[in-house]
Amino acid sequence: MLAKALPEHWQRRTNERLGDFNPYNAIAGNHDLMRAARLAWIKAALEVLNTAKECAQSSGREFGQKNEILRFESVARQSLIKIRSDALDRRAHPGATPIDTHLKTIIEGTSEFTAPDENPAPNQSPALDFDKTLAAITGWPVHELPAMFKQIARDGLPTVDQGAKRPFGELVFAAFAEILKSPDQYPEAGAAFTIAQQKFVIDMQKAARKLSEEILEYTKGIDDKVDQLIALTDALAVFQTGARTYLELLPRLLEGQARLEALALTTLNGVQAVKADTEEIKDVLHRIEQSAKSNPAASEEEMLAEYSKLLAQLDQREFKQILNAIPESLNIYRAQCIARWSQPRYAIDKQFTPLTLLLDQGDEHEGERYQRSQEYRDLRDILTAVDAATEPVIIVTGGPGSGKSTLLRRLELDLASSALRSEDVGAPLTIFLPLNDFGDKNGFPKPLNWIKEYWNQNEKFWLSSEDLLRQPLILLLDGLNEMPRVDRADYDDRLAAWKNFLNNLALNHPSVRVIFSCRTLDYGTKLTTKDLPRVPQVEITPLDNTQVEKFLQVYSPDTAAHLWNQLNDSEQLDLYRSPYYLKLLIDQTSDGRIPEGRAALFTGFVRAMLKRENNNNRLRDEKLLHPRDRDRIGEKCGVYELPKRGLLFNALASFAFQLQRDRNDGDTGNTGNKMQVRIDFDGALDCLSTRIPDESQCENLLNVAVDLQILDMPGDDVLFVHQLLQEYFAARHLAAHINTAQKADDAKQSAELVKLAETAWLEADISPTVQEELATLPRSGTLPDLPTTGWEETFMLAAAAMTDTPDDFLHTLAQANLPLAGALCGAAGCESFGRVAPRFAATIGRA
Repeated sequence: MLAKALPEHWQRRTNERLGDFNPYNAIAGNHDLMRAARLAWIKAALEVLNTAKECAQSSGREFGQKNEILRFESVARQSLIKIRSDALDRRAHPGATPIDTHLKTIIEGTSEFTAPDENPAPNQSPALDFDKTLAAITGWPVHELPAMFKQIARDGLPTVDQGAKRPFGELVFAAFAEILKSPDQYPEAGAAFTIAQQKFVIDMQKAARKLSEEILEYTKGIDDKVDQLIALTDALAVFQTGARTYLELLPRLLEGQARLEALALTTLNGVQAVKADTEEIKDVLHRIEQSAKSNPAASEEEMLAEYSKLLAQLDQREFKQILNAIPESLNIYRAQCIARWSQPRYAIDKQFTPLTLLLDQGDEHEGERYQRSQEYRDLRDILTAVDAATEPVIIVTGGPGSGKSTLLRRLELDLASSALRSEDVGAPLTIFLPLNDFGDKNGFPKPLNWIKEYWNQNEKFWLSSEDLLRQPLILLLDGLNEMPRVDRADYDDRLAAWKNFLNNLALNHPSVRVIFSCRTLDYGTKLTTKDLPRVPQVEITPLDNTQVEKFLQVYSPDTAAHLWNQLNDSEQLDLYRSPYYLKLLIDQTSDGRIPEGRAALFTGFVRAMLKRENNNNRLRDEKLLHPRDRDRIGEKCGVYELPKRGLLFNALASFAFQLQRDRNDGDTGNTGNKMQVRIDFDGALDCLSTRIPDESQCENLLNVAVDLQILDMPGDDVLFVHQLLQEYFAARHLAAHINTAQKADDAKQSAELVKLAETAWLEADISPTVQEELATLPRSGTLPDLPTTGWEETFMLAAAAMTDTPDDFLHTLAQANLPLAGALCGAAGCESFGRVAPRFAATIGRA
């Protein structure tokens, strides 16, 4: 009645004021509730993607159409999982995403969907806008999205009992309600929801009373009866019964609020009722176990696809929980091994990993010590071929990027899966340990104590550390050449500790086998003892021309012919004889052009990752990445150019250089200190603090580098995801300082830089001498290579590609290490050979 008495302009003003007091404005400011809503939308969207993927793979669609659906599905999944990981990271501001436009709908719709004694038609606007939201998330034009995704979201997904399909909107509301109920999914959501509702009620009451008082004040004097009514009526009651806008809008909000309050009560009760045996983490591990047991006849690749499917919807936080959970049985431990190495980054195609077994003939054998045996494709076959009783230790060797570490990881995955599927009680247990974590520069433990310490990190009541070596066991020790050390003597001490350990195993623990990995072929003789006289080696051989061409055809069928035509008979072909480099090449050759050398290849990889993460909120930090550089991502630029206005890449280059320098002090042994350096989190912050004093910004930089797949942070450690990436970034730092010294004509600074690679190369300076080496050389032995420093790969990347005047630098380097300078001069990508050769000739003459 009062509303009709109000002038039209006041009614408009009332509408505006109501908008100002919209309670959803307050809810939108609640970051935890907004994050929970994002998680719900993403969970439902992933179900749509799963259904679309299954339909595409099982249907009779044309190859091109099927490929387009699967390609978009992969891009969309990566984008959604990235947003989900950001939503779960409460250390950073959540920023904005296209999903947030559905926030109000999700909150209102959930209250209606869960309202007791009612069955309203669920809000379908999330389904109607599904394609637009997905296009905004992925950056794809909405008209280019495969129609299947919108159709599935609109028509609904099939249910387990083949009942009525569940539309996308209903899935979102159900997922949001489940998130509120389950503390495992997002613990802060329930509390945030309750707080939001309390604020909802208080704000609405304050807004309503204030508006009501203004209404009453404005209407005084219109009529005596009205004035009497005003005097006897509470202002809030008048507003609740009189304002037109309130009649039209607020009852719906208050009904929703009542249902939300009921839902909040249900949620609190539900949180108390969650049982430990239904926790998602344990459930995933049990499903991996059951999946293995129920598919004994399936192929390895089919099983790997099943495992990956189970893990696909886990975000980074959930995945870490799975790996860190205390295994309640040997089977669950094996399920953890499967989960750890089923990640796409550890994928290995065995048909492109040729293995040659080198049989150890012993010290006294006439001729070459290692005899080449047949070629294999699976480490398990080699374990069968080698007699465990007489040769319990094997070394896997191969060049950079050949896949040594990945091969050991895949072996653990295969053995774990095989043990679960066969339920063989005698199947060996496996333990994968990175040797770059074996002690530090201040000392190292006994190998047995180090292994036991790892095993005791989580209580395993089903097998004590004392019984560990008394059962079938395979130790997978990655990176023998990467053990931390102060100098060559320190490294020899660590190697001696492992020799003693292996000798003890050979005498007392015949059920234990050990597989090492390392870069070079000269470690077998260093581990032999009286009771362990032979150590066979497995060499990962480079791909031949036929294998390189086949790899391109398998993984890049559309561009394979064009890429092979460029590679065949080129100087760069040798670079691409490893799966690692070939995958990097394929990932960045959409235009069919091959990068010029390794430095350009890694630069292209980093650019591709940067482009992929362009919407990453952490990259919005202008001190790390300048807005101008971020806006130019994807534009044509120099072959080796990375954004340099911000701190991000310069700090990473300095970080890599420090890691290598600090681990290379005084090490000039003949193996060099070629290592993927691992450092604890606090140590990483200390390294970065020289350039970035703000600790929170250092931490953000580390997280950004993880997002870009440059760094990895397992547990409390920090390391580059691959040793080659570490050497690439160290080379960027080295090249920048070389260029600065050359521009300043600072010969002293240039000489200081090349000292990193300084080693004895003149016959008179080599110790022990050639004659001394020959005197102690066994019959089957060969002279070792000249001493190296561990900086060879870094100098190769820097001098051959990223220095401004490589000829001057190579001339300076020749004074400290002529063999390395010569190798750099003849490397692919270095165009200075003709200019530098005469200067080398003079140096060689003097030598």
